[in-house]
Amino acid sequence: MADWHLLHFFDQRQPRKATVLRQILTNKRTGSVLFWGLRYHYLDYLNAVPRFDVKKFNDVIDELIAQKWLQSSAQGLQLTSQGQEVIATHRTRYSFVDHPELNQKFDYQLWQAILLLMVQVASEYRYHNSNYYVANQNLKAQFVIKSWLQVNTFEMLAAEISECLTQFLDQCDPAKADLFTAKLVGHTQNGLSDGQIASQLGISPLEVSWTWRDLALQLAAFIQARSNLKIGQLVQITALPGALTPTIHQTAMLFNDGKTVDQIIQIRRLRRSTIEEHLQVLAIFQPDFPYEKVLSESDLKILSRVYAEPDIDQWRYAELQQQGFEMPFLKFRLYAIMKTHGECNE
Repeated sequence: MADWHLLHFFDQRQPRKATVLRQILTNKRTGSVLFWGLRYHYLDYLNAVPRFDVKKFNDVIDELIAQKWLQSSAQGLQLTSQGQEVIATHRTRYSFVDHPELNQKFDYQLWQAILLLMVQVASEYRYHNSNYYVANQNLKAQFVIKSWLQVNTFEMLAAEISECLTQFLDQCDPAKADLFTAKLVGHTQNGLSDGQIASQLGISPLEVSWTWRDLALQLAAFIQARSNLKIGQLVQITALPGALTPTIHQTAMLFNDGKTVDQIIQIRRLRRSTIEEHLQVLAIFQPDFPYEKVLSESDLKILSRVYAEPDIDQWRYAELQQQGFEMPFLKFRLYAIMKTHGECNE
């Protein structure tokens, strides 16, 4: 059977561009991609599959269309009734993640390696075994653990990871908790592969991978939220800067200080298009963005008259000029973002 999991990202009423989905999953962050990610409710999935091969992605989409689970048109792809039925009949508790937004907060590859290694080290310590084969070969993870142990103790590592795992897994779905622990390596316990776990549970390896990743990132957030834990230092090493890059933060500081777009361009010595894209991204991720700093009352009257059509997906910048109005693209896009946030609030 074709891999149906991407159907989850499509809608029966709203046409959506597959390219936007791929770019969101692989963490492409242009203003246009993020805007359409906002429109399609994809933003939580930024960086969810950073190494998703373009050809593989396109092949999956083509197969979903061939199966008539997705319907293609000039506007994009829509979920068909058959596709909706596939989701309803094939989804399990493991099919979709609960906290995709955590992919933006932690470097999963590094955190996974650190987590697996510190669980193994703690387990072997508890059994007083100092002669064992390290199952994880990630050199950075090994260096990080060794450096941490130079200023902390094996006893502390074992106690804190044991307590955290117990508390965290107690609050999880028991079936997902069992899946999670099946992959851990410890004294006399070799962690199972995704394929082995999938075979035992009767699900796909992809569902095992996504579920384990989701729980691992939730555990990172669980540890990070407890400031008294020394192993929080290991989590902090994997922390990502978040949705806004340092250069966007610099633009945001100037904008919040009352600087105009022209002044920010002069101060930062960047192109107008770059600064305007920074402001679009700020508005996308900050629902309380001060639109009045860019959009005047006159602008709002014009925009509301030209874009009376309630379906924001159908708005086109060219309509302003067609109706005899000259206005920068930034104002058009900020107005669309503002209205989108208004829809979400409603």
